[in-house]
Amino acid sequence: MATLLSPEKVRQYESDGYLFPIQVLSSAEVDGYRAEEERLHQALAALDNPKPPNQVHLHFRWAYDLVSDARILDVVEAILGPDILVHSTTIFGKQPGDERYVSWHQDGYYMNLDTPAFVSAWVALTDSDTDNGCLRVIPGSHRPGRLPHGETARSEKNLLASGMEVGVDVDEGEAVDLTLRPGEASLHHVDLIHGSRANESGRSRVGVAIRYVAPHVKQAIKHHETLLVRGRDTYHHYDVREAAPSGSLVDGIASMLRLADRIRETRQAQGLPT
Repeated sequence: MATLLSPEKVRQYESDGYLFPIQVLSSAEVDGYRAEEERLHQALAALDNPKPPNQVHLHFRWAYDLVSDARILDVVEAILGPDILVHSTTIFGKQPGDERYVSWHQDGYYMNLDTPAFVSAWVALTDSDTDNGCLRVIPGSHRPGRLPHGETARSEKNLLASGMEVGVDVDEGEAVDLTLRPGEASLHHVDLIHGSRANESGRSRVGVAIRYVAPHVKQAIKHHETLLVRGRDTYHHYDVREAAPSGSLVDGIASMLRLADRIRETRQAQGLPT
């Protein structure tokens, strides 16, 4: 599978703020990752944990392997350059008939980066279609840069942890649905307005959002550990974890929940939404 981006595709990404579909995984690999995600989902359900699993790359070996896959990194390198950190990850899952959604927002607003050398790869582990709540974007909306946001009325149905929503009118008629097949990925710019609708289908929709950042980028808000997955980090703006996580589900969940508590405490101390 050739995943290197041509200069034309890079220009298209820079103009539109997104690119899709990009084939990155085989069907057998998708089956393996989907099985691991299901194990994690079932274990968290038993703990009555309703939050999407976050920072899985720091806690589970399968997720570490996914974020460091050379086929994904080759695509990301065409945009960010040869030095790449994994900034964060989230598993976004919507079960059949799931009413949860993601409000229109820009990631760059609440990350508060000094420069937008940052790209998100959304890797589909199931079909991701219009009817089951695929990622939606507003083409070119990254070019004005960071826009004002406001906090929406808090809703358990909003998968966006911050509850923020872009404070400008969004023309839904301009939205593009980033439909993907299992094993395909989309890329989007950190300042692109994006969101997703509820799952109105009888099928699950599962994907892993992997956020990559160039080491020279500074983030004003204190951030948890990152992973260096390609090249070098000569800037040291972030704490970098060296070791890969173990394969233990129990240990990984315990570690993930501890980090979630630490992040929540840090955000509360900074007066940020949790």
